[in-house]
Amino acid sequence: MTIEVSGSVLSGSVCGCDLLPTGAAELDAEHEAILGSLTLMLGQEVVPPDTLRGLRRMMADHFATEAREFPRLRPDRRTAHQEAHDHFLRTVDGLLARGDTGQPVGNADIYPLMLWFVVHSNTADAELAESAGPHGALPDLGTMKGMMAALEHPEFTAS
Repeated sequence: MTIEVSGSVLSGSVCGCDLLPTGAAELDAEHEAILGSLTLMLGQEVVPPDTLRGLRRMMADHFATEAREFPRLRPDRRTAHQEAHDHFLRTVDGLLARGDTGQPVGNADIYPLMLWFVVHSNTADAELAESAGPHGALPDLGTMKGMMAALEHPEFTAS
């Protein structure tokens, strides 16, 4: 299974899920790696427990990256975002527990995780990146003010 890169949209070739860039380079790189892992898991009839544990570690690390930006969110959005992360990890923990009892975890169990991840990334994570201001989201280039701000944006300045 592969990750198709088409313009600025990353696609999971198995599920047809489009992962939109947030504009925050670190988040987008992590999102691409996670989508790649999930896509590979979808290609396996049975997902080995070590692979699932690796996904859990990857997601926990990614959630820690995002948590650094939580103070920028309104309290209700911060709580909702954290609860979403906790729910995802509990779901993976449930799959790991099931695997520990000898019941196989199949690619059908991974599909909902991938869908959750794409929807969460395209909504809550995009909101998080936007709240980070000029270092997270790209400025609006549809206005003169936005174009002037872009001159100072790290994505557009020479190093």
